[in-house]
Amino acid sequence: MESPSNHPPLALLKAALVYYNEMTLEEAFEQIANPDDGGEGDAPAPSSNEFMELAQLRQTFQDLELGCDEVTIQRAFEQIDTKRDGKIDMEEWQAALADPEGLEDVLASRGLTNEAVPSEGVPPPKPPNAGGSGRGAAGLGPAAREALNQLGAVLKFNGLTLEEGFEEADVDGDGLVSLADLQAAAESLGIDANEEAIAEVHRAMDAQGDGMAALAPFCALVGGADADEVLRSRGLPVGDPSGGA
Repeated sequence: MESPSNHPPLALLKAALVYYNEMTLEEAFEQIANPDDGGEGDAPAPSSNEFMELAQLRQTFQDLELGCDEVTIQRAFEQIDTKRDGKIDMEEWQAALADPEGLEDVLASRGLTNEAVPSEGVPPPKPPNAGGSGRGAAGLGPAAREALNQLGAVLKFNGLTLEEGFEEADVDGDGLVSLADLQAAAESLGIDANEEAIAEVHRAMDAQGDGMAALAPFCALVGGADADEVLRSRGLPVGDPSGGA
């Protein structure tokens, strides 16, 4: 699938894998992470890799002829690798490619329709305010967007990574962020937002629709916050944080 390189790389990747080659995200991950495991229709081998490496992602971009240079591919890898451990797991993969920026433009440019192969085990999209939408920042209302931006600003100003921010939000330490966790963290961090705005942010990071936010979707959502806008609006330094927001 030839594609112009002026589109976001993750949008190009999803368009090629899911819409053009009609694969689920799970199937694509297995094929990329395990290029030599079995033939078509075979079950994954017991020794299947659970992680995708940069070299495998690079080869995929090249095989699909997506027109992305090495720097762009490396940045795409870093964008997916929210845990910053040098490898991509299924959770990170699904969160990053669930709704990549620029996908609609890529599909339109290639004459493809927005009818993806459903991902196994992922519930169908729910209407706004129904809970568990997991659709990322694109569908947030103004109040929720502001709350998200404030969260990103607090983390940036205090020099916290996204993972450290997740740990702060995971109040009860169970490895997941519930709505109650996020509301408590927002209050503790001094985020000026009402309960509905926080609830909307939580729904956006609840990728599985089970009322809980895992690390990867949390990082993907908060990583897209416009923290600099909040910092500038308060006369705070953008590039060199040194205190609390």
